[in-house]
Amino acid sequence: MSDLTKAPDQIVLDLINTDNSTSLTLGLLDFGLPTVTAGETPEKNTTLTVTAKAGSGYTGSQVVQYNRVNLSTIPGIAEKEATYQLGDALKVSDLIDEINAMYGIKLVPADYVDADLPTFEGLPNEEHTVQLVAAADSLIYIGSLVLTLKSADIELSSVITVTALNGLTYVKPVDPA
Repeated sequence: MSDLTKAPDQIVLDLINTDNSTSLTLGLLDFGLPTVTAGETPEKNTTLTVTAKAGSGYTGSQVVQYNRVNLSTIPGIAEKEATYQLGDALKVSDLIDEINAMYGIKLVPADYVDADLPTFEGLPNEEHTVQLVAAADSLIYIGSLVLTLKSADIELSSVITVTALNGLTYVKPVDPA
């Protein structure tokens, strides 16, 4: 299993180095855009062209195939609901640090499609769902993950701060005549 807390290009390079018993570095290679594998190797879902950088001591390109991780299958998704307090978040990107911490991954802006979060109307216990969608060009991820957002409900104790009320006093009604 790969260390998903590393940068995406480093994760792919680690796959290449492990499977080829090499010690190539990112300074030697350029990665093309990943594409969905079309039929040639059904057990691999991604095809990527790796090209030697000018002056690296290598020439040419090589196509590699590997499996990107479907966001919905990240370890821990089933055990930990993908539920978040809205707080002051306005876009999916505002939730990424919390998602990374919760699941032990390192989503970067190139890994997902940023989108506006739903508008909350201020109803008690309000919640909405939004999809975290993998970017087509992500080196590591495919698919999507449904996130549940809960409203930032206001704690009643923050509104009713005076709890020793003055009390009631009887005042005789004024005679209307």
